[in-house]
Amino acid sequence: MLMRPSQLIILLAYFYHGSASIHTPDSSVLNNLPPTTPSNTVLPLVELRNKLVLQLAQDIHNIDALPQTKLTTPCNLISVDKSNTKAWTFDDWDRHCTYPVKRYARHIRSWPWSSTTHSILPTVFVVLAWSVVILLATSNHSPPIISNLILQSSLSSSLIGAFLSPIALLLSIRANRAVNRLMEVRKAWGMMGKSIRSLTGVIATYGVYAVKQPLQEDGGITDQSIAMITTSLIVARYLAIFGWSMKATFRKDEDDSDIIRAVLPQVEADWLLSSPAKRPIAILSRLRGLIQQLSALGYPITPMIHLTLEKRLYDLEASFGICNRIFMSPIPPTYTRHTSRVLCLFLFLLPINFAGSKTSPAALLLGVAAITYVLVGIDEIGLEIEYVFPLLPMQQMASTYQKNVLNQFMLLSNVPNDNWQW
Repeated sequence: MLMRPSQLIILLAYFYHGSASIHTPDSSVLNNLPPTTPSNTVLPLVELRNKLVLQLAQDIHNIDALPQTKLTTPCNLISVDKSNTKAWTFDDWDRHCTYPVKRYARHIRSWPWSSTTHSILPTVFVVLAWSVVILLATSNHSPPIISNLILQSSLSSSLIGAFLSPIALLLSIRANRAVNRLMEVRKAWGMMGKSIRSLTGVIATYGVYAVKQPLQEDGGITDQSIAMITTSLIVARYLAIFGWSMKATFRKDEDDSDIIRAVLPQVEADWLLSSPAKRPIAILSRLRGLIQQLSALGYPITPMIHLTLEKRLYDLEASFGICNRIFMSPIPPTYTRHTSRVLCLFLFLLPINFAGSKTSPAALLLGVAAITYVLVGIDEIGLEIEYVFPLLPMQQMASTYQKNVLNQFMLLSNVPNDNWQW
């Protein structure tokens, strides 16, 4: 079956506007079409393909033009002193691997603006206030009965040291588990990026640029060729927004509706936004259906390549599954509660022990503040890393995956064409 000029314009209008009903394209679509030609000729397949790929590029670039929201704002712009919230460059590594003196000086200068420090300081002040109470209760102006009771309650240094071993063990195990969770999610996003790039490359190569223009007597284009190109480009559109949908799923109060409507045709966007499933799962379901459609259209792939496509879809599903498991399953709260209780008990007894050892008030306050800062800081860092999603540079990764989709088409459009017979 051949596509005539009127049919081709209707198809273009559907692809640009996403309407399920047949309607007359507006002037913006007509202006993008080539000059009118005699009725016995139609738009060449190569030119049509290039127009559809150009429209894909424009729609993907529209993401960058959307009003900035929590979804599209880099995490490092709203988080202070969390260096893992951005994708590192050579400059970042040079600063990180500089001489120890420079590195320590930089870290000390940024100390007042550290968000981790701001989280720790309230606890430090509470323990210092308790230390002041102990100092007042053991001073010469307090009743002897209270002073003697506190001094007799102080533990020996060996007993206080015995507390430190289990506390250090609890904190280190918790921190290690938190880091493992962070690395697992980061690997999942890396696998997701590889799968999106691989899927796009295969789809673009076999579904768009490998489609040859049929040599019909009147130069007509078969609807099968048109359907294969347009279906492949819809697959690419879903892959371009997959990273954004993952980010919106695992970040609180973030909405990807604007991005979905900017990239997908209207019918596809309405279906995705109304889907009862989580959007990454809905996207994967739709991708599998579109790949099946391509296969039915005579997609020129071997069983091995088809298996590769399914493997990449499985990798995307596994990436979502890993993130969902990490999100829904924290480090056992019983472990966290026990660590907090043991740490509070230690910090409660610490000023009493210092007072019993006749430590000067200044040394007592300084020692308590330093020990509290170190121990509570380790606990706080473990808690921050445990909930990994606010820490990862998801905005930059999603933006990179979006650009990788477009780059696959741009690379294939500029390859040497000595061996291409159009």
